[in-house]
Amino acid sequence: MERPLELLLFGAGNLAHHLLPALLGAGHRVRGVAVRSPQAWAAWAEAHGTRALPIPERVPADLDLCLLAVADDAIPLLASSVDFGRVLVAHCSGGQGIERLRPAARAGVFYPLQTFTKNKPLDFKKIPIFIEAQSPEDLALLARLGQQIGAQALPCPSEQRAALHVAAVFACNFSNHMFSLAEEILRQSGMAFALLKPLLAETLEKSLEMDSPRLAQTGPARRADLGVMAKHLALLDPMPDNKKLYSFVSASILKSIGKWDDEAQKALDIE
Repeated sequence: MERPLELLLFGAGNLAHHLLPALLGAGHRVRGVAVRSPQAWAAWAEAHGTRALPIPERVPADLDLCLLAVADDAIPLLASSVDFGRVLVAHCSGGQGIERLRPAARAGVFYPLQTFTKNKPLDFKKIPIFIEAQSPEDLALLARLGQQIGAQALPCPSEQRAALHVAAVFACNFSNHMFSLAEEILRQSGMAFALLKPLLAETLEKSLEMDSPRLAQTGPARRADLGVMAKHLALLDPMPDNKKLYSFVSASILKSIGKWDDEAQKALDIE
């Protein structure tokens, strides 16, 4: 049986709140959670059987891995200010390349593709983790770690991971923002967002089950129903930002089905 890994976890945000119990649950030893304000996170770390530490100037040489579950901007700052020696250091960002860890001697990436919220439980068995390293041995270590917390670990170079991250922003972050805008529109008419939940559930189910989400597209833009879209735009006059967004997204759908022409451009008032 392989020995447990000795780790140091950097960060105490949403991802770290899920990674820490997963790492400990897999039998690994997390010697501490390195954060800028140790006192603020002391109780949380102690509740998991470890401790909150200040950001070190140098990490112990006998560690197997340092995981940076921190904001993207903090990655190069830590890489340049902390002496990681010969210890493997891996960041957990989808949007940052492995080169952001320079001048670390051994660099890697351990990117779980999921949206994380501190108090919402997640099962790592349902989460793919995209990994990258500079050597086969380090890649194997990251693959082992991913598998041991129950995830599917998939090698993915920085260029592909950047595209994956952009796609995830469209699919997750942008779609959730659309939900928020829909809630705002309903609220101004005295209705509740809950009315849309059956529709949202069916939409997501269709997009996941069909061969392509393009096949699941419905609505006035998909039908090129310029009359309905004109009525919607009039309704959105008091909300100019939402009106502009409606026009551009509708135009994108029309272009995707080959129905974008001068008439559509005029109806959507896009110059």
